[in-house]
Amino acid sequence: KWEDEVNNRLSEGIPEDVRITEKAKDDLDKIKPKVKAIVSVKKEISEEKENFESLIQKKSKLDSALKDWKEIVKKVNIPMKAWNMENAVIPEIDDFDFDIFEDSENVRSYFENLQKCKKKVNKLKEITSEFDFNSSEDLEKEKTDAEELLETLKDPEDPPEDATEVLLTDPASGGKYPVISIPINEYRKNMQKVNRTPRVHKKEELSEEEEKKLETRQKNLEKTLKKLSKAKQNLDNAKETFKAIESDKSLPEDKRESLETKIENIQDKIKELRDRFKGNGSILYNRFDRGDFNLDFKKETSKNDFSKISEVVKECESDIKEEISKIIGKIPEKILEKLKKAEKELEVELSTESIEKNIQKLEKIIKDLKEERKKQKEIQEWLQKEKNNIQDQLKDLSYSKYILKNLLPYPRALYKIADEKVDLEKIVDRLGDYIQESVEKSYRNIIPDQTLEFVHKREGEFEPRLNGQYISNPSGSQRAAISFGIMYTLASQFNLPLVMDEAADRFDTHRLSDFLSLTQQVAEENKNMQICLTIYKTNDVSDSELEKANTYEVQGQSYSQKSIQPYEAK
Repeated sequence: KWEDEVNNRLSEGIPEDVRITEKAKDDLDKIKPKVKAIVSVKKEISEEKENFESLIQKKSKLDSALKDWKEIVKKVNIPMKAWNMENAVIPEIDDFDFDIFEDSENVRSYFENLQKCKKKVNKLKEITSEFDFNSSEDLEKEKTDAEELLETLKDPEDPPEDATEVLLTDPASGGKYPVISIPINEYRKNMQKVNRTPRVHKKEELSEEEEKKLETRQKNLEKTLKKLSKAKQNLDNAKETFKAIESDKSLPEDKRESLETKIENIQDKIKELRDRFKGNGSILYNRFDRGDFNLDFKKETSKNDFSKISEVVKECESDIKEEISKIIGKIPEKILEKLKKAEKELEVELSTESIEKNIQKLEKIIKDLKEERKKQKEIQEWLQKEKNNIQDQLKDLSYSKYILKNLLPYPRALYKIADEKVDLEKIVDRLGDYIQESVEKSYRNIIPDQTLEFVHKREGEFEPRLNGQYISNPSGSQRAAISFGIMYTLASQFNLPLVMDEAADRFDTHRLSDFLSLTQQVAEENKNMQICLTIYKTNDVSDSELEKANTYEVQGQSYSQKSIQPYEAK
């Protein structure tokens, strides 16, 4: 029965298990590209969908801002001089979101300066509306003339002797500008523009009316000078602001270019993501034979495209899970059960890591099956050898029967000779001495902390003494140690196998290790001795100890049938 099981396992069982397991491994390896395609698409959607949609919205916002900004820049019209800023065209910017720029303070300041400069110029033009000024130089000249006139009114010069009116030339002008000296009583307003610096001469005596006119004229001139001074202050402020405007005049165009660059960068990122979505999607469609990939992920279609690709991913996940389940379902139940016991069950998870782990588990099964085949081959060879030995023994037995049959006439004579030659008492005594020696030696190796004497009294009768005291009822471990010594003596003296049932069940963990070490030592010292130990449970026996010997696992299938398999460490 055992031989048939071994032969069947070698010829059919193991090869078929290896074939099925290798087929499952290869099938799992083939679906890895499909799983990778699913994982890649899911990862892209999970990690980049939100970013992609954000970039789409950001680009849309920037496109709108760029359009508005171009209109603003187009409308801006700045004169060449600060004096003409009243004619500047400054577009309305209150509704524009300046935060769209990375640095918005400088461009805000630019438009604020435009408004400020224009306001200052409008103010000075309002102040000087009664004058006919065409430039800032006119204003400055008028102010200077007024200051000098006021100064001469407050401190007039003495007139030339015997002259009421003298035409002079201003030495400072090199004779270019005439200077008219006019007696104060004859001064008229329309003469103010005759020269750059009118000089007022006083009369020796002024009438009350003349004094009053002079005082009124001086007050009016002071008011005029105050206006001109205020206008000049606004002009100076406008010029200073205009200088800042001039230094920043490229800002509007710079901001336009920065917006365009930012939009181009975002467009590049959008294109990169679109290409990745389309690339991974195409691979997914190709792996699952779903035809051409026609999703484009444009601004107007991206929402529907993401919904569609997510739906396809779910369908592909369902297909691949079913495919993995079918592959696992073809693996023999005993192999799956073995994986379950080792807590290495195959997983139906959609990840390349999970598939790779499944493949590694199946590779381990294939390796174990090949190891099993090797051990089963050894068992087969051993069984064949034992079978041949039995056949030889049967042959010898047939010869023995023949010899006995032919020697029957002479038994009495033979027995008489044997009786004369063999002294059974001596044989028993010698065997008893061997047993005593072997038992005490075995006991010392297994239970070194106790001293046992196994005294051979006579005719195979023994008396056990522990530490010098007779023991009538030895413990389980003591009995097992004594039994091993007796069995070893019989096996060595009569060339028999050393067989012990429940060999490890009566030792604690520490003594069990010593017992197994002793059996290993005996096996090494007696190369021709067969040692067979049966162990009910292997809980306390380490895998390293079991691997030192040919170990087999016997499982009862029925009352009369047993299944014997090479033992595999759990």
